[in-house]
Amino acid sequence: MTEKANVILSNRKTRIWLILALVVAIWVGGVGQAWGHSTEGLVRVMLDKAKPTYDDFAFFIEPYVNQEKYKGVHEPYRGRFYAMDDVMELRLMGREAEATFEVLDMRGNERFLDTMRFVRGDDGFWRFMGAEGGPREVFTYIPEWEHILKTKVQPGGMVGLPVMLALLIWLRLRRKKGPKQPAEPIEPA
Repeated sequence: MTEKANVILSNRKTRIWLILALVVAIWVGGVGQAWGHSTEGLVRVMLDKAKPTYDDFAFFIEPYVNQEKYKGVHEPYRGRFYAMDDVMELRLMGREAEATFEVLDMRGNERFLDTMRFVRGDDGFWRFMGAEGGPREVFTYIPEWEHILKTKVQPGGMVGLPVMLALLIWLRLRRKKGPKQPAEPIEPA
């Protein structure tokens, strides 16, 4: 190292900032994966987006694969644990979607690809078609502020807009009539 670099690194403030930057870089890089599908600060809702992303479906696929999809497929089932490793592809075809993802069999440490087919119903909600017992509604998680906007603000606007329009029409008609003038007194004849 040059002498100038030695002088800079020997400065205590510089060393502290470098160590702090290194710790922050390691922390940010390490927790990014763990928070990939964290539901902290999110609200669970039924998926009704016209163009959902693979993340929207992943919130449903992950627990379904872990808890139900492969239950009883391999004998003995005890001790087997399946995890969705990664969504490889999401194909949207109008009102249908197909998600291809990689599954990890934790017992055998094997990976294999699987697909799930989803259909958007007439009510706008997406459903998983391969569920035991018939189609199952797909859930996802959205930020709390978006949930409040969808459930409180938009319906309020839908009611408030006609009310405001009626109020404006009433005020306009009242203005056209002009101020009310007192009636002229009737004189006896």
